[in-house]
Amino acid sequence: MYGKTHFHYIYSDDQAKGTILKRGVAKRFKSALADFELDENTVILDTETTGLSQMDQLIEICILDFQGKILLDERVKPSVKVTKGAREVHGIKDRHLKACRSWSEVYHDYVDITAGKNIVAYNASFDRRIITQTCRAFNLKMKRRKWHCLMLAFSELAGRKRYGDYRWHKLSTAAWVFDVLPNDEAHTALGDCKTTLAVAREFLQFDPELSLPLDDYQNIDAVYLLLAQKELNRLKLVKTALLFMLAVLFFMWVVFP
Repeated sequence: MYGKTHFHYIYSDDQAKGTILKRGVAKRFKSALADFELDENTVILDTETTGLSQMDQLIEICILDFQGKILLDERVKPSVKVTKGAREVHGIKDRHLKACRSWSEVYHDYVDITAGKNIVAYNASFDRRIITQTCRAFNLKMKRRKWHCLMLAFSELAGRKRYGDYRWHKLSTAAWVFDVLPNDEAHTALGDCKTTLAVAREFLQFDPELSLPLDDYQNIDAVYLLLAQKELNRLKLVKTALLFMLAVLFFMWVVFP
């Protein structure tokens, strides 16, 4: 756990906030696990969008089955422009979508694939909202489905609270905690679907008694202390070098006025 096997591009702040609190972990895991399954009735879903507002739409959707088989992976032509902020995250531009099918066409694939399935997504409320908004924009009915949010489940397991509720964590943080192999397709619907499935598998295999030994915390604290000490030593070396240079300059100024 905690990225011991694979290297993750994750900031130290996210690492510190994402580590799982040991106190009460068994109770939190039992609660987070409630109604959470990964079987033939489960699909994993992720979207990329034109933005984050109430008017934005999906421009990429991916659905995997519980074994990782791709059921749908397609870009979608929206009826609104891709915002600059979204474009900087996923790199999809308006010109990349001109030849794509519209949601009016892709919608029927989505409905058929998810019929009778439980949808697992990381930040499910966002994906569900975006699909609802896109359906509304194309005058289509948003079909009722059973959704499960892996982000909320992981956040409860991590156990860190803010403003009285569990702190939300990025998918990259959950992947780091469970030491999931990073993929090169981050911020694509397919790449994030693969990571979500991998995190879900590790989440279901988590054992409060065995998966989180006390020395995990000790090791993490030791790493942070070591990094801090290294940074302090580096600053000391820089300071020493600057003082030496100043001394040399002063000597030269005195000897060779």
